[in-house]
Amino acid sequence: MKQDNLNKDKSEIKKEKFEALKYQIEELQNMVNELQKKQKNLETLVEESGEAFLIGNKKGQIITCNKKAVLLLKYSKEKLLLKKVSDVLSNQHIPESFSRKKPDEPNNEFSSEQILIQKGAKKIFVSTLTTLLPDGRYQIVLRNIDSRKKAELALIDSERRFRLLTENIHDVVWTTDNKLKTIYISSSILNLTGFVPEEYYRKPINELVTPISYRLILDTFRKEVEKLKGGFKMAKRNFIPLEIKLLHKRNGNVWVDLKVTVLQNQFGEAVGFQGIMHSIEDKKQSLELLTKHKKKYEFALKYTQSGVWELDGSLLKIKLDKNLFHLLGFENNEFKPLLSDWIKTIYKDDRIFVVDILQEILDKKISQKTFEYRRIHKNGYIVWFKDYAKAVTDEQGNVVEIIGTSKDISREKHIEDKKFKYYAGLQLLIDSAIEFLHLKTFKDISNYIGESLIKIIPDSIIILASINETEKTALLKNVYGANMPKLMEEFKQLKWNPFDEKMDITDNFLTKTKQRVLTNYEGGFEKFYEEISKRKVNEEVRKLFDFNKVYLIGIAAEDNVFGSIAILLKDNVKIISQDFVEAFI
Repeated sequence: MKQDNLNKDKSEIKKEKFEALKYQIEELQNMVNELQKKQKNLETLVEESGEAFLIGNKKGQIITCNKKAVLLLKYSKEKLLLKKVSDVLSNQHIPESFSRKKPDEPNNEFSSEQILIQKGAKKIFVSTLTTLLPDGRYQIVLRNIDSRKKAELALIDSERRFRLLTENIHDVVWTTDNKLKTIYISSSILNLTGFVPEEYYRKPINELVTPISYRLILDTFRKEVEKLKGGFKMAKRNFIPLEIKLLHKRNGNVWVDLKVTVLQNQFGEAVGFQGIMHSIEDKKQSLELLTKHKKKYEFALKYTQSGVWELDGSLLKIKLDKNLFHLLGFENNEFKPLLSDWIKTIYKDDRIFVVDILQEILDKKISQKTFEYRRIHKNGYIVWFKDYAKAVTDEQGNVVEIIGTSKDISREKHIEDKKFKYYAGLQLLIDSAIEFLHLKTFKDISNYIGESLIKIIPDSIIILASINETEKTALLKNVYGANMPKLMEEFKQLKWNPFDEKMDITDNFLTKTKQRVLTNYEGGFEKFYEEISKRKVNEEVRKLFDFNKVYLIGIAAEDNVFGSIAILLKDNVKIISQDFVEAFI
């Protein structure tokens, strides 16, 4: 009985344990089913995911992948599962990859950027997120970053090339933020200002440019910012030209030409300046020098009573400088810049003469010409002008322009007129001395002529010489208008006494003295002496008689030559010594 009860208890315990075990098995089965369901859902999720997934085992073999990975790698799923991770991802070494972990990533995850090798060996850039699974496998999420990465690499290469370019060109590239603080400047700034780029990064802009230039930059930036705020759409290559002065480390400052553009963000707001600049110091110095020369040129034109004109090849339009207007009493541009209006200012008897000269130059008959003519002043009186005209031609030799200068020579003409009267009086004097006064001896004639001439022409030296027509010689007889004691002292120093030494003369000289016509020697005393004697004048004598204007007239009656008169004008005489002054002036 007792044994039966014991067996019954054991049977019930086994039954209870069986039921408990059965329950546990059912629970485990349910869990397995749930896990399988979740696994299936996960696999479905992975398979349909928008990201590419690869799962590898400890040996690096790909054991599963999703559709996105198949599309990305361009292999069939079957072939892909035969490959290793290292076959499709270059530089993929899982243990070493942890060295590329980001600080905020979990210990079982790491990210990297790799090169994915597609079917056909085409390579693209991908980012990878690798997760270590509990069973030792690893899951890799692949993202295609090829476009972005290539853009980044292109940008890096562009920046490298840009930096290489900016570091090796003479021009300076300068970039600032919206507070005009330098954020980049090329190293060529050192050659321009003597400052290294680091000094531009440290110092504010007002310590690097002159105060006026700083104000110009500020005002320009402010105006451009106001334009943008007002809705102005700035062109991509809208460069603003500025000429500013940069401070130089050693040499004061330097002029630069700066072409800048406003940098904008994606909202169209101004975020800084960027520009390129180069030195224009030589240009500025040239302009300053040109300005000085222009002032000197204008001064010279004004005080020499001259002006400049330019006539186009069509003989229609003419450009006149202000001096020409003023010389004729007109205000600047008082009449139209037409040749016809300018011709109207020419004295009527000279108009055809001037037009013919211009036409000859235009027809290439002559290339240049100097001529004298008259113009009518605004107030009605005549003004004499001396013009020099020259043709300007193109590569084919066609006359495209005629340029010229005009000089008021009214004073010279007035002096010439007075001299003409003097010379006319001289001719009359010589005739009267011989024919009316009946002076027979050369001494009487020469004294009368010399003393009279020095009164008529006080600014001259009168030299009289007797001539022996048979011997063809001349002998100096007297000099009027000179300090004779001092002159004789000069002759003594030269060991030359023209009062005692006869000079051989030429037939040409005899002919001119017989004609009793005034002869002008433009070459001065030297030419006068050489034509008389056919000999070179002694250098010391030439220096003593350094006169630029010499005139000659003969003294003759009934073809009997008595002598000659030389008139040495003191106009524009070169004063070579005090002795010269004492002797002649």
